[in-house]
Amino acid sequence: MFRQIGIWATLLLLALHACVYALCQASIPNNFNSGVVVESITKNFEADKAGLQEGDTILNWSRDETGGEITSPFDLSSIETEQAPRGAVTLTGLRDGEKWTWRLGPAYWRVKSRPGSADFPLLIYQRGAELVKENKFIEAAEVWKSAALKRQQTASWSAAWLYFHTAETLASAQRSKEADEAYREAIENVAAEPSIAAQLWESWADTCKQHGDWDTAKKKYERALLEAKESNAETLMVAAILSDLANLVLDQGEPAKAEDYGLQAMAIRKKVAPGSLAVAESLNDLAHVAAITGDMEKAENYLSQELVLAKKVIPASLGVAKALDSLGYVAWQRGDLDRAQDYGLQALAIREQLAPASPNMVKTLTNLGNLEHDRGNLMQAELYHRRALALAEKLSPGGVDVAMCFNNLGDVVLDRGDLTRAEDYHLKTLAINQRIAPGSLDVANSFDNLGLVAKERGDLAKAEAYDRQALTIRKRLAPAAIETAATLRNLGALFIERHDLVSAEDYYRQALAIREKQAPASLSVAESYNDLGEVALARADVTKAEEHFRRALALREKLAPGSLSHAESLATLASVMRRRRRFDVAEILFQQSLDALDHQIAHLGGGEDVRAGYRARHANYYNEYINLLLERKEPGLAFQVLERSRARILLEMLAEARVDIHTGLDSALLEQERLLQESFQNKTDRRIRLLSGKHTEEQLTAINQEISKRAAEYQQIEDEIQTKSPQYAALTQPGTLNTGEVQQLLDSGTTLLEYSLGDERSYVWVVSTKTLNWYELVGRKQIESAARRVYKLLTARNKKIKTETASERRARLAKSEAEYPRAAAELSRLVLGPIASQFQTKRLLIVSDGALQYIPFGVLSVPRHSTIIKANHSAQPMPLVVDHEIINLPSASALALLRQRMANRQENPRAVAILADPVFDQHDPRVKARKDGLNGTTHSNGAELLSDPLSVDLLTRSMSDIGLTANGELHLPRLPFTRQEANAILAVTPPGQGLDALDFNANRTTALGPELSQYRIVHFATHGLLDSEHPELSGLVLSLVDEKGEPQNGFVNLQDIYNLYLPVDLVVLSACETGLGKEIKGEGLLGLTRGFMYAGAARVVASLWKVDDLATATFMARFYKAMERDGVPPAAALRQAELEMLRQKRWSLPYYWAAFQIHGEWK
Repeated sequence: MFRQIGIWATLLLLALHACVYALCQASIPNNFNSGVVVESITKNFEADKAGLQEGDTILNWSRDETGGEITSPFDLSSIETEQAPRGAVTLTGLRDGEKWTWRLGPAYWRVKSRPGSADFPLLIYQRGAELVKENKFIEAAEVWKSAALKRQQTASWSAAWLYFHTAETLASAQRSKEADEAYREAIENVAAEPSIAAQLWESWADTCKQHGDWDTAKKKYERALLEAKESNAETLMVAAILSDLANLVLDQGEPAKAEDYGLQAMAIRKKVAPGSLAVAESLNDLAHVAAITGDMEKAENYLSQELVLAKKVIPASLGVAKALDSLGYVAWQRGDLDRAQDYGLQALAIREQLAPASPNMVKTLTNLGNLEHDRGNLMQAELYHRRALALAEKLSPGGVDVAMCFNNLGDVVLDRGDLTRAEDYHLKTLAINQRIAPGSLDVANSFDNLGLVAKERGDLAKAEAYDRQALTIRKRLAPAAIETAATLRNLGALFIERHDLVSAEDYYRQALAIREKQAPASLSVAESYNDLGEVALARADVTKAEEHFRRALALREKLAPGSLSHAESLATLASVMRRRRRFDVAEILFQQSLDALDHQIAHLGGGEDVRAGYRARHANYYNEYINLLLERKEPGLAFQVLERSRARILLEMLAEARVDIHTGLDSALLEQERLLQESFQNKTDRRIRLLSGKHTEEQLTAINQEISKRAAEYQQIEDEIQTKSPQYAALTQPGTLNTGEVQQLLDSGTTLLEYSLGDERSYVWVVSTKTLNWYELVGRKQIESAARRVYKLLTARNKKIKTETASERRARLAKSEAEYPRAAAELSRLVLGPIASQFQTKRLLIVSDGALQYIPFGVLSVPRHSTIIKANHSAQPMPLVVDHEIINLPSASALALLRQRMANRQENPRAVAILADPVFDQHDPRVKARKDGLNGTTHSNGAELLSDPLSVDLLTRSMSDIGLTANGELHLPRLPFTRQEANAILAVTPPGQGLDALDFNANRTTALGPELSQYRIVHFATHGLLDSEHPELSGLVLSLVDEKGEPQNGFVNLQDIYNLYLPVDLVVLSACETGLGKEIKGEGLLGLTRGFMYAGAARVVASLWKVDDLATATFMARFYKAMERDGVPPAAALRQAELEMLRQKRWSLPYYWAAFQIHGEWK
């Protein structure tokens, strides 16, 4: 009803205005020109620079000796298109009744105007504008349409402009049908004026394209072109529409048509406005076509011309930014990441100054995000892509730019291993692409990406369905494109997984045929040969496999020496040589392969070769080499290779976490090293790209000289680092000890057990001061299955089942306790049985592997051990802890580094610092009441309490892996008994020698502050997260809120720990939460413990699971009493506490006493 009243009021207003109009009309002379009135200008563009202001009236224009009147907004738009590229345009008009002049340059004007004639229905127009400001788009459109209807009889162009304004408003309100009708009415009113009709058809096409209706947009552009050509076929308006068509058909996957349109446009622009920004625009269009078709050299040539021209016309303009963006993209595609970043940052600076909220800013941010992604900096890549997405959703919700941003974010999270979020992003991308351009190559790309996600999940049927949909589209639109070969290869890999070698080979050969035609002698061809070699190897055709692998190796050795793909070829060929019993050749090839791997991983970076899944394949290279050496009866060398692999595993984990380790190293030196690493890698990648395409000998010579120069500079920096910071060099370039050096670390009472789990078989090395023996064990799958079962039974008390009653829980726990002895005996048989005769020493050093790193060896028993003990009135085999002191190490070589760093260290002046009982929730009773009614502000989960978005992401993902989330929300229970734990420790600490940072003081600032370095022992009684699936997400959780309940960052992540300065005797982590995920990467534990060792700790005690609060407090009281009052060394004190708990009926179950493990130095 109210809406109807509003319409009647509007009609009354229209009637009154008609009377006024009739009175005014008689007094206006026929030749009167009242021009156009400026409505708005965009800051930093030509209109703004010239001094135009809202309310100014523009009457005339001139350029050199040409000029004329401006009677409508259509005239102003036409003058900008036709005249501005040819030179500066002078506008004349009025401001507050006085004559005024403005001089506008050749770049974008960005000025909006309305008719300025006295008969224009201004009051009605302004009423519509007010409704738009109130978001009443439909009401505004009705007002303007009514006004336009009145104008049709007397001023057709004025009516057309009102209909055009109506159409734009309706389109922005997503009322496409009504908008189309308004555009149609506008065009009908200017049927006799083709230049105006062309503008309207072009605007209508732009709207259709923005909303994803590309086919309709194409038809409207073609109609605009016909109208524009009617008066003159060689105008800049014609060229502009041809440029629009070129970009549209390129998006639709028709590069040949796009190039044709682009060449037509450039021919006109060069003839009409040579050396102008219009010509620069055509050069950019043609470069885009060349890049899409893979001719990067041609693209760079076009863009270099564009940049020179744009800088000559207007330095630091948006035209320059456009050229820089495009050059950055081409440099990125060619592997020159240094130049790509330089171009991108220059473009970003210009856009942030001139047009920070423009569609092209989305592309600039996207380019920089892709660049960081290729460098392996996923966090920075995600920040760029999120900025781009926020802007794209604001400018064109549901448009192609939004789809592009979703796709890029999906790629980032997929590389992180977050398959759920990756699938979500790519499904969103697919939905937009299918709506905008169904059946297009963009849709095929989405199917390919979703296929990769499905394959990573092990859902091969779903992956195949996606890949086949992608292939159907590609074969229809671009059957010979290089991307089609990639889809074929994806299908081949799926059939390899299914052991269907016939189908796999067929797809691989189809991919090879395309690649040899489109990119002969390239890395993609090498990849196809390697794939075919794998097929032949699976068929046991070692002769054919060798032939394929040698072809792949030849190409990779030429194009990418030292790369991961080169290492892959060396290792696979070595495997073939081993099968053919050519052991000497195999050993050389394996050694070369590992050298290539070490070269790549030592850079802690991420180039195009670094892909998900390489970690497992790298482990296989080491395992195969070890198998070969043991077959050749070289156990000492095999042991040394195993130690080398331990060091490499840590480096891969650090690279994945992007840990920036700077403790003990001058920051300027570290930055210099990083820049040289990236520059060297970029130059190498550029050489690969150069060799893969057309190039001259001069280009190759130049890049080889650049690489040699960077290599020499890098080696110089590494020598300086080695001199100034042996500690940093030992971590990033770790050396490995030979057998004799390892034996020197031991004493007569100590034996080292080092495990290596392999798919077919596993090994354990037993090392004493005088002997080294090795024993073969069963494969990884059987050992880890047994380990998982033991871990599950040990931690049954931590499992929470919502619907479980108290009696059901007691029954479940009783069952677990009954099953545990047999499960522990089976695991003991598998990992200790073959070495039962070797336990002659008091102390055992354990270097575990995989899931074994989450098993306390103290609970295992030596098979057929005759001694038994009584526990809970039942006879059980004696656990190792009864007779042995057990210490864990990340590797034997790590012990040497620990001792080197501890030499000549001064003892810290104070005893113990404890961080306990942090505050995780703003509803915790310790939080003070909020002032001024702020009590109503609540947070639903722990993630909302983190002020740092990055910490939210890291903490949420880690807790999800471990199982501490419920319905997507963090679940961080308070640890009240840690206060009792702290009190018990301080009770045995000399007065004045302890620090208790409790409640809000147990925070990130305290943990990272310098004060803790003054204590011999630092004790963290809080949630410690040991993530076995994504070890780089491990860390400690401290107070997430302050005294007022305000959120604060309380997550101490892996990077924080590696950058601590903590030269202490012992770090204790007493409440670690561990999730034994589907994929076991022991580095979750190794990374955290070695992180504290790197920070300076001589040893670390960490729990393998969250133990009952009271039991933990009791255990820690006994542990600290033995150390602080009785003077017992930490390793011996830990064993003493375990035995005291074991012998006490209440705590005799391994769940209560076996979780706490010591890592590091035992002396």
